[in-house]
Amino acid sequence: MKIQGNKALNSIFNSLLFFTIFYMTVFMPAYTSIPGLSNVLGLGTFFLLFLYLLIYRVNLKEFISFEMITYLLFLFFVFSVGYIVTVNSKIGFIYSIVTFMQKSMLLLVVAIWIGVTKSIKGICRIIVLNALLGGIISLINSYYIYGRLSLSLSANPNDLAYIMLSGIIAFFVIMPDIKLKNSWLVILILVFSNYIIFLTGSRKNLALSVICLLLYIFLQRSKLSFLKGVFKYTFILLIIVSIMWISYSDFFVNSKLTRDSTESDLTRVRMYDEALKIFEEYPIFGVGYNGYKIISGMGTYSHSTYMEVLSNTGLVGFVIYFSIYVSIFFKYINHLYFLRKYPDEKIKSYMMFIMFLNLIVLGFAVVHTYSLLSNILLGIVIGHTLLFKRHYYMEKE
Repeated sequence: MKIQGNKALNSIFNSLLFFTIFYMTVFMPAYTSIPGLSNVLGLGTFFLLFLYLLIYRVNLKEFISFEMITYLLFLFFVFSVGYIVTVNSKIGFIYSIVTFMQKSMLLLVVAIWIGVTKSIKGICRIIVLNALLGGIISLINSYYIYGRLSLSLSANPNDLAYIMLSGIIAFFVIMPDIKLKNSWLVILILVFSNYIIFLTGSRKNLALSVICLLLYIFLQRSKLSFLKGVFKYTFILLIIVSIMWISYSDFFVNSKLTRDSTESDLTRVRMYDEALKIFEEYPIFGVGYNGYKIISGMGTYSHSTYMEVLSNTGLVGFVIYFSIYVSIFFKYINHLYFLRKYPDEKIKSYMMFIMFLNLIVLGFAVVHTYSLLSNILLGIVIGHTLLFKRHYYMEKE
């Protein structure tokens, strides 16, 4: 079914979605929360999507996929079984699960919206703009936690780095469509984004950013003059290194990117050990959503999606949740093979696949189920897989 849609409604929805993401991921950590605004923005995006589906009589069967059904099953499992087995108080569990459901609803809204509009450009532009504004605000505020740039003194510097990395990957996704591949604007955006990541001192996000940049060069080698591409992006890397060396040479002297890395890694190992002990004691259904923080004695979450899901939801929840990842992985493998005859679509799909792989890698350091940005990115990936059928139909035509 071809959906033309209303441009005004599309613009309103994209604007509201942007403000929702910006408010929750940048404004709240950098400044303060406005009571009830996050609920208003979340419900507003859901209402507009519902209105769109109603006005244009969209057939929801188009959006039924293994990933969507499985994620809904996971939500039901977390809420129903989690309520029974939780080590938290029932009220505490309900309070924490409401926040999780809000983030999950945004995941579903993003995925369905991509399926409705049959495009990932809009949401990727939102992620890029959100990252750029986040970087600018962080420089204006200039909050440093042990020398690491952050949105505020109470925010985690790694969260800012994650926002910037997401913006870089989303920027690579839309680059084939915006005719900016040879402009200085592209260079400035990439330099600025990587510079902010460096100032946060996040080793994983900086390494993943450089890897994404090199992969994009490799994927574009057939469209750009190879030497031109090499010199151009080498120049970008040289600018990044030069700025960092001139302005923050003490970073290298004092090994700031590896500061306290040994202690941090040992702490994570202890967290993982705690999670495995909890799993051994509650192997089937776990200890309920957010139960690790209560029962582990660490006083915080496990800093790993894999350990958190395993300890909180047990083997059953772990299998349900990560079957989504397995399904997405094989869908991308098949789809990328199918797109070998379509270079532009192949580039975008490769970068989306890289976005998904970043979720897998960062899952060892970030608890995706607690992160709004992670839920949004997973929603983008699931929404993108809904477009695969469209490409297959185009091939048949």
